Amino acid sequence: MSAVNKFLDRLTTTLPNLPTLTPKPKVPNLSNMMTKNPRNWKGLLLGLAGPLVGFGTATAQNPTSVDVDLVLNNATTLEVRVRSNGDDFGDVFSTLGFTIRWATTSTATLGTRVNTCPSGIPISQQGIVVNPSVGGNPTGFNYRTYLATGASLLSDEGCPLPQDTWFTVMTVPVTGNTGCTSFSIVNDAYTTQENKNYFISLGGVDKTGIIDPNGIGIGSCTIDCLGVLGGSALPGTPCNDNNVCTINDVYTGTAPNCGCAGTPNTTDTDGDGTPDCSDNCPNVAGQIGSTCNDNNACTTGDVLNASCVCTGTPNTTDTDGDGIPNCSDNCPTVAGQIGSTCNDNNVCTTGDVLNASCVCAGTPNTTDTDGDGIPNCSDNCPTVAGQI
Repeated sequence: MSAVNKFLDRLTTTLPNLPTLTPKPKVPNLSNMMTKNPRNWKGLLLGLAGPLVGFGTATAQNPTSVDVDLVLNNATTLEVRVRSNGDDFGDVFSTLGFTIRWATTSTATLGTRVNTCPSGIPISQQGIVVNPSVGGNPTGFNYRTYLATGASLLSDEGCPLPQDTWFTVMTVPVTGNTGCTSFSIVNDAYTTQENKNYFISLGGVDKTGIIDPNGIGIGSCTIDCLGVLGGSALPGTPCNDNNVCTINDVYTGTAPNCGCAGTPNTTDTDGDGTPDCSDNCPNVAGQIGSTCNDNNACTTGDVLNASCVCTGTPNTTDTDGDGIPNCSDNCPTVAGQIGSTCNDNNVCTTGDVLNASCVCAGTPNTTDTDGDGIPNCSDNCPTVAGQI
């Protein structure tokens, strides 16, 4: 930069001595403008000098990016800072834009900003937008956007950006606040929709970095159990400990390092020793897959199914092959069942049936037509006394 500075010094020495360039006295000439305020022209001259000496302002000092942050200046004032990453910067601060957001439910509002470098970073404020909608849905927030366009060298204005160090560009008072109000610089759905996201360029080159994500509380603010400034998740308020066997869960301890615990729920509707909260069959003794008895003799391997119903696998074994499975056959090893007709192969019985012991038996037939004392069933001359 030494060659450029020498070049500029020569120009600022020479230009006030230039002859008048315009004949009209009401139109200032270049010489008069340089005489009155040569510093404001140095930025312009640097832009003209860059091509002559082989480089421009954007590469003379070249931060990789510039971050933005919102911090507390005092109990009722916010402070906006930027940080030039990787290099300092004293050339032209081209453009800056950012938006501050706070809840519409708050009574707080933002007052008039105060610039810390009014000539080099002349930040202006737009009107407050109250609870705008995105996609037809109210955001629940208020917004105020701030814009700056610089034309002079920060080094000339006495406010160059230091390397890797936060530098305050403005402060803004908070008025009308009651309770706790959280303020943040944001890129959200609304700022994206309205082209009001954070943006910064140095020497005409985009250097937009990140927004520090921490909100700033104004007023009587505490951090709740979830780490939210002014949040409602306070010790003693409901929470969820993700344990289905507890009820009435509340935050415990001291914010923000809280725990969440509930009262054990030991209700056991079916009395099987497993509480309902961890019993997938709370109204039936046992759980899915537990052994049971469906009281059906024709099933085996009875268990509680996914519907908590006791069911088994049908058993179709039929040992005697009579078409009746053993499970419902009272004579499983003899064809037929008790009372079924059969043949005991005794010609001297009639009405043969399977008895209670599953044995085929009939009623003795003692008919003796010829009266010779030998029943017809075993008399080879049943109608003539005597036998052959």
